[in-house]
Amino acid sequence: MNLEEDIHTDYDVVIVGAGIVGLTLACHLQYQDLRVAVINKDAFRHKKASSVTSNLRVLAITLGSQCTLEKLNVWQRLNAKQYAPFCCMEVWESKQAANLFFDSADMGEVCLGYIVKNSDLEQALYTQAKTDSELTWFDSDTLMDLQIEKNQVLVTLASGVNISARLLVGADGDQSKVRQSANMQINSTDYAQRALIATVRTELAHKQTARQIFLPNGPLAFLPLRDAHHSSIVWSNTPEEVRRLEAMDDASFCEELTRVFEQRLGQVISTSPRLSYPLKIQEAEHYIKSGIALIGDAAHTIHPLAGQGANLGMADAQCLAKVIIEAKQKHRSISAYPTLRRYERERRFHNRLMMGGVDGIKYLFATSNPILQKTRQFGLDVINNVACLKNVISRYAMEKS
Repeated sequence: MNLEEDIHTDYDVVIVGAGIVGLTLACHLQYQDLRVAVINKDAFRHKKASSVTSNLRVLAITLGSQCTLEKLNVWQRLNAKQYAPFCCMEVWESKQAANLFFDSADMGEVCLGYIVKNSDLEQALYTQAKTDSELTWFDSDTLMDLQIEKNQVLVTLASGVNISARLLVGADGDQSKVRQSANMQINSTDYAQRALIATVRTELAHKQTARQIFLPNGPLAFLPLRDAHHSSIVWSNTPEEVRRLEAMDDASFCEELTRVFEQRLGQVISTSPRLSYPLKIQEAEHYIKSGIALIGDAAHTIHPLAGQGANLGMADAQCLAKVIIEAKQKHRSISAYPTLRRYERERRFHNRLMMGGVDGIKYLFATSNPILQKTRQFGLDVINNVACLKNVISRYAMEKS
């Protein structure tokens, strides 16, 4: 591997995107004697996000991700009212008896994970990142063009500013401008579904249990929030059905939700405004090229039924940071293809394993084949009654060894 060449650049690492994944990378690279810049298209990072979208979107954070955030001094910046632990998980199929039930106590853990608002975690990451006075911010600016040269990437911003970097990182979402500008191809499959999200109040307390029912058109999840009677829902359905659900008045929607959820939490009493977004699975053919690395949704997206998208992205950031820091310590190029290939190999394996598993579950529960229907019911029964198998699945999902 080539040693780091003595070439002047404005920055060692430029991160495009200041969402959860980009900010996680910035926090990992703090105080490592690296010149780091973040290109952030939004100007409201210093404020609490108050839009409807920000308040409705929540994340299921695994214990592994929570532990990493704690090491970065990020988790401590959330107050106890900003996250909700879930200690149990229940999964079943509509109108079927077999189900899966996971309990953190069976694994000697206090909980299985945490539900936290997307906006609250972003704010905590941003606050931690701002403790590094050497970190440069290009707020209210966007990437317009890039040019890859032998030992640097030249970047042009919408403001007209030109900067250079040894390594440019795309953390700018599923429509990544970095990926497109670097001519990195992506394979994508449209699920022909939308995910409807809302916050609802239920008659019965959720008892810190995450619940998911598989319906004919897709899964419906109830994620427990801090208040015992409030849950965040994620309902995957056909675009036509989602449009119908969004057009309903609140009372009718609550009645429909109560019915399809089989009254597991009694009556759904009230609902927030509803929002939806399209679902697809996609993965870049390559996460890297010389001078470029993609992380998070810029590299891959996944169906929300397992709640693993943000966790995979944060793991990407952690892995890439480790590769960058080790290369610097050994006086090797942080942007050379052989260096970045270590990141791609490790993360592609883990991401594809999770993506393939989630995709397989989605199609298994979507099929109307009677043989497969009986097989999946038998499988749920077997897993639920074999403790060691349940523990293996739970610990993998929690990212606990």
